[in-house]
Amino acid sequence: MTRNPLSLLAILISLGLLAAGLAAAEAQEGWKVEWARTSEAAKKEGGLSVYGPSNRDEQKALIDAFQRAYPHIHVDYVSGRLSQLASRIMAERRAEKFLVDILIGSTTTPNRALKPAGVFDPIRPALILPEVLDPSVWFKKKHWFGDEEEKYLILWRGGSSGSFMINTSLARKEELNSYWDVVGPKWKGRIVAQDPRVPGRGYSTVVFLYYAKDYGPQYLKRLFGEMGLVISRDSRQIVDWLAHGKFAVALFVGSQGESSVTARQGLPVAEIEPTRGTSALGTPRTVTLVNRAPHPNAARVYINWLLSREGQIAYQQATATNSLRIDIPKDSVNPAEILREDHEYIPQNLERYEEGARAPLKKIFDEYLK
Repeated sequence: MTRNPLSLLAILISLGLLAAGLAAAEAQEGWKVEWARTSEAAKKEGGLSVYGPSNRDEQKALIDAFQRAYPHIHVDYVSGRLSQLASRIMAERRAEKFLVDILIGSTTTPNRALKPAGVFDPIRPALILPEVLDPSVWFKKKHWFGDEEEKYLILWRGGSSGSFMINTSLARKEELNSYWDVVGPKWKGRIVAQDPRVPGRGYSTVVFLYYAKDYGPQYLKRLFGEMGLVISRDSRQIVDWLAHGKFAVALFVGSQGESSVTARQGLPVAEIEPTRGTSALGTPRTVTLVNRAPHPNAARVYINWLLSREGQIAYQQATATNSLRIDIPKDSVNPAEILREDHEYIPQNLERYEEGARAPLKKIFDEYLK
């Protein structure tokens, strides 16, 4: 009997589609097998070593919430300034002691001190959960990184930090919608700023202003050279001066720490988020996977939990800072920090920006900040 060639073709196509569908289903289910294996191995390891920030609210989110979700993994948490933790890690490794699994912090110290020393493993292979891997649930539909290679420092917290503070008795929000408004003649001699020559919010904001196409070096020369800024390294003093009317505008301070306390006390201060021009994506938090980790499977479980919807909700609620996940409620976040999808942001603290700006900014500081 002669077979119809079209029928044979149809059968082959159907078989091919069936095979492709089975392969796709198998691939989709593969993460469940990997997650089960990793979780079981983590349970056997029984522990996890995390080095991270000393802020108690952060610790509640980073450790306490994880422990409730994974009580069989005991977390040993070492807190401190990131520079101190980096020095500790390097000292341990010189002594052939490999004690830490996870490092949590910002970007500058890991990029400058730890990445060149070969301390980190690539983090992408550690991501297992589909809800973590899915770029559509993250701001601008992509994963954010704090290193040039986009390989080691995955960024999961970031807020709009191109903001500044005003004394509401001396300035109105409507008068200050961008950093260009700050350099108007009305504000000359009435501005206090966090010292941008030292690491911190001041320096990172100035790096942002240097690269933003609507500001740049000429803007910084005008700000530092013509506006009669008073510079301080004491953020508490800056906010106190602002609240008591010594200055109308405070730059490079924001919703964290003393400023939020002052606002809650009913003093006349408010944070301004510029509505015109480019803004900075700052206040970063990154998680990195330290190589030769004593608990590699527990470390993978932790990273996936932290970046999951559950982990990011716990962190965001505890700290009132903005997660880069966009599929979680933002009711606990300061509105000035929430990022807008239709707005352009330049990430602060990223390696390529800091390195490229260091020499030209030093020249500007030397010329205008005595």
